[in-house]
This record gives sequence, structure tokens and C-alpha cells, in this order.
Amino acid sequence: MRPSSAAGELTLSLCAAGIVLVAINPYEPLQIYGSDIINAYSGQNTGDMDPHIFAVAEEAYKQMARDERNQSIIVSGESGAGKTVSAKYAMRYFATVSGTTSEANVEQKVLASNPIMEVRTAGSSLLRKTLD
Repeated sequence: MRPSSAAGELTLSLCAAGIVLVAINPYEPLQIYGSDIINAYSGQNTGDMDPHIFAVAEEAYKQMARDERNQSIIVSGESGAGKTVSAKYAMRYFATVSGTTSEANVEQKVLASNPIMEVRTAGSSLLRKTLD
């Protein structure tokens, strides 16, 4: 696992294992989710950047645009792990890179189309068995 150093801030709360991003809730605000970081990840290849929810979102966005196929991001974890916050960061990324002037409108469209499936505790054990 390699540490993320987005925006010059070293944090061990994110790492990648193949196509899986492991994010640990640091229970404190980190300055790695702002517009400047979104812009840094936009258009980049996944392997060229540090592990981040924005890298996962960028890959899904590129594949959706290139292949014209629906994409899903599965956010899994225990209660309090940061699933909802991670999903919101991904939606913010999509809203920002879509180039719209109304981020809230795009976020509502993203929510309505449901490309992000939040796996609750009951389903996450099945996902863990699948990943093992």
C-alpha cells in the first residue's frame, strides 16, 4: 500500500489494491477533496495519480463517456466508515467535471439515475467474501 499525498498533505487514509480503493475514515477534516484536487484528477489515468475517490470517479466517468455504458461504484463499509461521505464526494466530482454551471442540478440527476450503490452492512459481508 502506498500513502496518498494529494495537495501535498500526507495521509494514510487512502490506498488502492487493484481496482479497489480502501478509504479509512480519519474522523477529522482533510484538505484533499476541494476543487483544486478535483481538477488535478480530471482527465488523468488511474495509475498515474495517488489513490483517491476522485481517481475511481474519473475512471468510471471516462469509461462511461468512452464506451457509452453505464458504470457503478460500490461503496461498502461498516456503520460510520464514511460511505455516505465518499458517495457525496464522487457525486461532487461528477458534477464538477461535467462542466455544468449548476452542480446541484447534476448531483440530483446523478442521484436519480442511481449509478452509485451504497452497500449497507448486511450486504457488505457478501462483498467481502467475493473480494477474498
